[in-house]
Amino acid sequence: MKYRGTIACFFLFVIVVSLPVGAREIILSTGGDGSVAFLDTDRFGSACAGRLGGVVGSCYGFREKKEEFSLSPTFTLSYFGSSRSTVTDNIVIYRGFYALRLALGLDFSIPPIPIMMNIAVGTNIAKYTDTANYFFFPDLQCMFFREINALSRKKSTWDIGLPIRLSLRNDMDVDLSAGIAFRLNLFLF
Repeated sequence: MKYRGTIACFFLFVIVVSLPVGAREIILSTGGDGSVAFLDTDRFGSACAGRLGGVVGSCYGFREKKEEFSLSPTFTLSYFGSSRSTVTDNIVIYRGFYALRLALGLDFSIPPIPIMMNIAVGTNIAKYTDTANYFFFPDLQCMFFREINALSRKKSTWDIGLPIRLSLRNDMDVDLSAGIAFRLNLFLF
């Protein structure tokens, strides 16, 4: 189906615009995360690598109404680096890289549960360290997060989260990372 993406965006737009005006708000978020990636291929075996990154994004929806179900579309732009893998017999199995990631997702929460969740699909452009080789790959990320009430104010909140990301790379059979993330949310409207 040629127009599947266009149709999906149209329906998402209709859902968001139809939310009551008082329930909508725009949130600007910034944050950082650190994680450990488990890497595996049949050719070279398994290894681990560290990852650090920063993110800037926006969210449109309703987050202040904590007693109701909330669903908010998100847009994020992040930059992260992956260290080279662990060294075995003085050989680096997997090179490190730097990547720029663009992702679209949804933040949602269910009232009785104090944890929010973000599911996002991203596309990455990356460059291996010490080379001129670029590559592209998609990924899926699921992040569970909770607001840190002691640091939250009327127009801003801090979240702590657990991001889990599956990167779908051609050169890897498995690229799965998990870690910890912090996020500052600024309520613009």
